[in-house]
Amino acid sequence: MADRAAIEAPFTLASLPKPFDPTAGTTFAAPVFGLRGQKWRKRPEIVASVDGDSISIYNVSIALQIGSKTKNTDLCL
Repeated sequence: MADRAAIEAPFTLASLPKPFDPTAGTTFAAPVFGLRGQKWRKRPEIVASVDGDSISIYNVSIALQIGSKTKNTDLCL
């Protein structure tokens, strides 16, 4: 193993919308899993929700939002 290996500085993949109420607003994020056969596999996406109003799906490997859904619309991919 290399003695001089270092972790690079973090950078922003995508910016989430701001909560409606900055003091009491909530933001949730979770990993995405897919079922293939009998095994659960972790996918390269994360799901984020701001204030429980909408859901956004982000692909971490290509740093892109790939889908979103609000309470009044269908999932847009």
